[in-house]
Amino acid sequence: MSIESEIQSKGFLLAQEKTFVNVIFTGAMFYTQINIFFKKYNLTEPQYNVLRVLRGSHPKKMLTSDLQSRLLHKSSNATRLLKKIIDKGLIISTQCKEDKRQYHQLLTPKGLALLTEIDPHLEKYCLEQITLSSAKMEQLNTLLDELRNGIPEPTTKRS
Repeated sequence: MSIESEIQSKGFLLAQEKTFVNVIFTGAMFYTQINIFFKKYNLTEPQYNVLRVLRGSHPKKMLTSDLQSRLLHKSSNATRLLKKIIDKGLIISTQCKEDKRQYHQLLTPKGLALLTEIDPHLEKYCLEQITLSSAKMEQLNTLLDELRNGIPEPTTKRS
């Protein structure tokens, strides 16, 4: 179904506007679906993303700032997000000895076990959700990389 039909639009002024809306709408659909998937594991997508990143550095600890820079969603509520995962016993947080303002995050055995449990189900889920041919997936990934690389870094200006 076309984006125009999906959102009941009569059209777009620019192809760029259509692309912008299409990417946002499609991303939102995937985000909703993946959160439904993770709900079975008492997780949200951002919580899973934290665990996934920490698994990449496991068994080493990771500074919160390094972890935050690798997340899919850069958010200001990382502290609250981490607290929820800590409360579930999936990660532990320890204060950095060199800099008391910094904290290290480490995946617990329970967190690692949960990821191991999720892995085959997530693989199956992704295969069911993304049914494009290998060539089309490669093309889409290339196009999305090009599109993202053209987006300027956000700047914060104070008035």
